[in-house]
Amino acid sequence: MGGEISRLTGDARDTIDTIDALREVLDKLDGLLRNLDPPSLYLDFEGVKSGKNSRISILQLHILPTRETFLIDVLLLGARAFSTPSSLGYTFEDILESEMIPKIIFDVRNFSAALFNYFQIRIRGVLDLQLMEAATRHPKGANFNELSRCIELDLALPQSEIAAWKKTEKKGLDLFNPKYGGNYEVLDERPLSEEIKLYCVQKVQFLLNCGRNTTRRSLRSGGIG
Repeated sequence: MGGEISRLTGDARDTIDTIDALREVLDKLDGLLRNLDPPSLYLDFEGVKSGKNSRISILQLHILPTRETFLIDVLLLGARAFSTPSSLGYTFEDILESEMIPKIIFDVRNFSAALFNYFQIRIRGVLDLQLMEAATRHPKGANFNELSRCIELDLALPQSEIAAWKKTEKKGLDLFNPKYGGNYEVLDERPLSEEIKLYCVQKVQFLLNCGRNTTRRSLRSGGIG
């Protein structure tokens, strides 16, 4: 079944690279963190994705109730990206480690490794969209799909939107992914290029829309809770 695509705005590409800006984002989460149906937080990251050697350069955060997407600059903020308290005293580390705060992520393995190896954060409360998609797929599949495949299968998009999505994806991958001739160091260049920003935002935005459909199916089948 297709999903309604949430449109991006220019503000959705805000890069959070100061403590004051990060605290403002954390304050937006007050009262939204424990939402389950649907969850409020959708997360992704860009950086080196290589198992135990994974590291985070950019953390993408989409807040569903406010329809805002932020790119948190972990390269510049370092550990402060996770230790900075909100006005009420909670940190991003608290959010990530809480089992009571649901977080939608696609394939948590590299993200989990990077968080623990660099920041000693043990992420909990994850709803792994890759696992959920495989579990709710009809017929069920033995293999796990990549996010791009889930987008094609789960969202009934017009060909024009599929072409635009693939064009943006290719521009980003060609820049930073060694598999496509790119270099991960591009993700560490500041300021971030508009191509990288748009790639990051589009990725978490489509994760959001795929997540809506998959989460609904999982809730109906009793897969969450």
